Amino acid sequence: PETPARVRPEATVEVKPARTLVKAFTASIVLALLGGWAVWSQIQAIERVRNVASADVLFAALADPMTPCAVRMELANSSLPGLPLREVVPAIRAAVAVDPRCPPVINLQSSVALAAGAVWLADESTSLGTTLDPQAVASWALRKKYFDLAGDAAGAAGAQAQLDRINQAAADAAAATAASAG
Repeated sequence: PETPARVRPEATVEVKPARTLVKAFTASIVLALLGGWAVWSQIQAIERVRNVASADVLFAALADPMTPCAVRMELANSSLPGLPLREVVPAIRAAVAVDPRCPPVINLQSSVALAAGAVWLADESTSLGTTLDPQAVASWALRKKYFDLAGDAAGAAGAQAQLDRINQAAADAAAATAASAG
């Protein structure tokens, strides 16, 4: 007599679609709330910046990590020029400390440091500016001014050579674009 083949029961996976949907919905709600909070915080920071009433509020807005780079730069350009350098330098340093990857604020710090004759700060900030964006003409022009202020003729010549290379590359690119278009 033949014995029937032993049948293995298949492993069954119990799917609970309702539970999966509830988890997905809950996770979506939590992520939406977090995203909404982040956007709301950014909007609040921008509104605080637009309603600057005193130097203390201005400095707090510049050092606020929720203030975007472009808004921080706009605020600095519109509000700092009338203030004394002894107040401006720490405010800009605080802005750079919050976001050291914001080239316009770093270039502003470089300009202020050069205007104040703060050679050590001009060295630090112009070096950071050229490191962040090695193709930026403004950063290299500020670096050359720093070398001139520091009396470093070789450094100034090197910065000028870099400026010349960047300008030549831009002119070559413009000529190539014009040649291919026409």
